[in-house]
Amino acid sequence: MCGINGITRNDPSHVAEMNRVTRHRGPDGTAVYSDTGIAFGHNRLAIIDLSKNGAQPMKSHDGRYIITFVGEIYNYRELREELKNVYEFKTASDTEVLLAAYSVWKEEMFPRLRGMFAFGIWDTVTKELVLARDHMGIKPLFYTQRGGELAFSSEIPALLLNSSEKSLDMQSLAFYLAMEYVPSPRTLVKDVLKLKAGHLLHFKNGVCTVRSFLTQPVWSDTTQESDIYATIDQAVKRQLVSDRPIGAYLSGGFDSSIVVHHMSKYTAHTKTYSVDFEAVDGEESESFKFNDDARLAKQTAAFYGTDHKTCTITLDAVRSSIEQITSSLSEPIANSTALTQYFLSDFVQKDGVVVVLGGDGGDELFGGYTRHKLAMAAYLYQRLPHAIQ
Repeated sequence: MCGINGITRNDPSHVAEMNRVTRHRGPDGTAVYSDTGIAFGHNRLAIIDLSKNGAQPMKSHDGRYIITFVGEIYNYRELREELKNVYEFKTASDTEVLLAAYSVWKEEMFPRLRGMFAFGIWDTVTKELVLARDHMGIKPLFYTQRGGELAFSSEIPALLLNSSEKSLDMQSLAFYLAMEYVPSPRTLVKDVLKLKAGHLLHFKNGVCTVRSFLTQPVWSDTTQESDIYATIDQAVKRQLVSDRPIGAYLSGGFDSSIVVHHMSKYTAHTKTYSVDFEAVDGEESESFKFNDDARLAKQTAAFYGTDHKTCTITLDAVRSSIEQITSSLSEPIANSTALTQYFLSDFVQKDGVVVVLGGDGGDELFGGYTRHKLAMAAYLYQRLPHAIQ
């Protein structure tokens, strides 16, 4: 997943320490770039262009721009074709394509990008820092501003190195207790902020400005089921671009099954993974109920002919790992599936798979949960005249 760090002062030792704190995000390499007014750090998990040429922080071909980037640009090959006549490429990485796109198009590049990303770009001429986070906010990006300097990171703990004062933001705590998460741009740590999804941050001469780069989507009343199918198909196909093995999480539910359906069209011997739970004493009779997803996942995997494996989670494993799991989170997550996600990810990595597709968001987009139907029923009920109610 990689990790990025930076601070607007020439302090390579501090950024090296930030890299150390976030090293778990990128086991394939760590590096620091520093110059007057800036220090960038990067921990690399190599996905595209596994050679040393893809290492970061990376310079543009003319040396003007420096980038530290986490994520993946799925249409980087198409963008490279557009840029090859005006930019001299030295690597096969999507990082350099992103760097080239900014060099040529500046902020006009964002409508062209298809991917997930968080990055920092330093202009060595204007001495300006630009931070950006992808349209959906898939990749995290935190920042803090103190004493005319700005620091950023993929994780909050790295930013706490920059401050002797660590205090809880009580209003954010109220948001968390009410909503079970802290909405952007706030965090639970006072003076540490999240860059909002689809937003840019400019920092120059101690002045910080943030604005959205999102454009208004174009809606059509003529959209057909086939259009939706084709859109999802292309989205899945794009995300199969990798120089490392790819798998898929499979619960057997609506969203993950759709991903596996499209994925199996383009990959041979698709690997899929799910979880089940070992019954604890006194609940053996309930095992069938809470492992229903695992059974459905196996049936779905059999239908598509995938190479399917199941990770069994035990109560002892949760007890011994829960402190490590919670300490690895930048902020608390009220959803208990964070535990299963941790065990499943560890299981998948040990199976040799580094890139995994999931179906998060599908049920929300298409109303796949029972609560969505109940919400619609409640909405329709409220529209009835009071006498009928």
